[in-house]
Amino acid sequence: MKHILLTLTFLLGISQVHAQGLTEFSITGKNVGEAYLSWWKRYNGNSHSETEIHWSYGMTILGDPTINLRHEVRNFCESELTLNSFPDDNQSNLIMYKAAQSIYVSGQFIIPEGVHVIFDAPEVVFGDNFSCPIGASFETRNEGCKL
Repeated sequence: MKHILLTLTFLLGISQVHAQGLTEFSITGKNVGEAYLSWWKRYNGNSHSETEIHWSYGMTILGDPTINLRHEVRNFCESELTLNSFPDDNQSNLIMYKAAQSIYVSGQFIIPEGVHVIFDAPEVVFGDNFSCPIGASFETRNEGCKL
């Protein structure tokens, strides 16, 4: 069985005409729900006639509208990994760090709001002042990777 995170369907032709605006979530980092709202406002404005609403009824989002399909997975394995600060150039809302033996996360490593970080190693150690602010999240896994 395949797992499907999200599907967009178009039953009426008029909503298909401007649907390319929905792909902005892959460029701007917006989630699908935010992209849908921006699309609606761009093509229909803030007030809507019965006809505009009727023609857009054919567009349906099935799945989680808060899903954001941008993520970063490091494709290399290190024996030990020390994380001193969150990368300034990060453009992803999901980051995974993997190590064969251990990951040390310093107290200076602050996860930004809207970002989820996965630390995957047999041993994950957090520094004394490590904190995860509201709106950010993390998880630990103990599988690690093979060198």
